[in-house]
Amino acid sequence: MLTLFSTALRTGWHNFVFELTDPYRPELHDMRGPGPKHQAKYGAEARLARLPHPDGRRADL
Repeated sequence: MLTLFSTALRTGWHNFVFELTDPYRPELHDMRGPGPKHQAKYGAEARLARLPHPDGRRADL
C-alpha cells in the first residue's frame, strides 16, 4: 500500500514539475501560413511581396 502511494505521489510530482517546465510551446511552431480568407482579401500581390527579388531584395522594397 505504501509503495502504491509513493509511486502515485512521485508520478503526480513529476507531472506537476514537467507541466511547469515544459519547453514546448506550440504557438512558436505554427507554420501554416495565411488562410483562405487572407488569400481572398489580399490576393496574389500578398504572395508576391513575400517572394525574394532576383537581386536578393524583397519585392516590396
